[in-house]
Amino acid sequence: MPNNDLICANCGSSHIVKNGTIHNKKQKYQCQTCQIQFVPNNSKVYINDQTKELIDKLSK
Repeated sequence: MPNNDLICANCGSSHIVKNGTIHNKKQKYQCQTCQIQFVPNNSKVYINDQTKELIDKLSK
């Protein structure tokens, strides 16, 4: 069943279906038009400089 709330960023199609999950249980989708797989709102968590320094100190 197509998910009409999502739009493919690759081709602009709204023919999107669920296609499993990724390692952290986020829903994965697939465009039925261009076959690309994606996770909507997949935000990356960035490590600030202070945390990087702490990691460097602990790894030595």
